[in-house]
Amino acid sequence: MAVTYMWAAFVVAAVGSVLVMGLPHFAESLLMPETLFAIRLSLATSLISTVLCLLVSLPVAYILARYRIPGRAVINTIIDIPLALPPLVSGVCLLLLFGATPLGRFLEEAGIKFIFTVQGIILAQLSVILPYM
Repeated sequence: MAVTYMWAAFVVAAVGSVLVMGLPHFAESLLMPETLFAIRLSLATSLISTVLCLLVSLPVAYILARYRIPGRAVINTIIDIPLALPPLVSGVCLLLLFGATPLGRFLEEAGIKFIFTVQGIILAQLSVILPYM
């Protein structure tokens, strides 16, 4: 019970400080070029990753539900791995996989770069939302 009150006090203090200190500058900060860029980038990448998720997950889910294919358990396990990991750990794994590994170097030499690019953002979002679909 005391933990609930502690969390409630924390939320009230955080929201209150934002309203008192930041509300007069909210519209100004919302119209800054950096904020507008971040909003546009978030909306665009989330839309693209959602469409890609639909294109990939619906056929895979249909095949896994309707047909008995060899390796079905392995495919289910690979799909479910991101559910067991926090998103931060998944992001670090993707960063390491596509960074300083032979696969990352091979893809970079082929002109495909994921580290600190829009494609990397979409890949990270896709890897997190794909198991839920």
